[in-house]
Amino acid sequence: MDTPLVSIIIPCYKQAAYLPEALDSVLAQTMPQWECVVVNDASPDDTTEVANHYTKKDPRIKLLVLEKNGGLANARNRGIEATKAPFILPLDADDKLASDFLEETLKIHFTNPGVKVVYTDAIYFDGENRHVPRPDFSALRLCKENLFQPCALYKRDDFLKTQGYRKLLFGYEDWDMWIQMLHKDFEGYRLDKPLFYYRVKAQSMLKDLQNDANREREVRKKIYQYNRKFFQRLEPALSYWFETKMQKRDWLF
Repeated sequence: MDTPLVSIIIPCYKQAAYLPEALDSVLAQTMPQWECVVVNDASPDDTTEVANHYTKKDPRIKLLVLEKNGGLANARNRGIEATKAPFILPLDADDKLASDFLEETLKIHFTNPGVKVVYTDAIYFDGENRHVPRPDFSALRLCKENLFQPCALYKRDDFLKTQGYRKLLFGYEDWDMWIQMLHKDFEGYRLDKPLFYYRVKAQSMLKDLQNDANREREVRKKIYQYNRKFFQRLEPALSYWFETKMQKRDWLF
């Protein structure tokens, strides 16, 4: 078997009904040099049974069962620790990939060695059906908003220089990861092809966070505190505003 180039990490908690679609999209990849680990985050549904069906179908798919639910950030970190390929791709269990996702994103990495993260446009499906272009990468803009989805291809060496996905940033773990990893405009690359399928649901972790203004501001505050030097360098005015709010004990940015 060829040495894997990409480790695909699929955390799963109460998403067993969607997991087959995610795994089928992995099996359909035109680039076959991958390994995939499903991380069962102590899910009460039949995640293990579904995953085991696929581990028997293809030895590149593995199952990691966590005894205690630790949340999405912990599940991603544990999945990364259990794999070894030089590139990492997080994939949520309710989303899926176009068949040429790995081939196309790896091509960008191999032809642009300075790039750390490659992301693509998205197709929203299920609750909606539309092509959603992502903005071109800008480190300055990353200070203000999460520019792209968590499903993006990055180098393991760059991940190992970070603090990993941080557990206290529920819903924005990936945003914090990109801030940790990306410091210059040329390090992020938008591939303007819709190669990622995002499932639109009435309820999700991100929607729960964004529907709670106080909680979201607390998470944004933590992102700023964790990455203060990044903000101060790229967006001094925004950093000054945050610092002023904190001095006045106004935690709700």
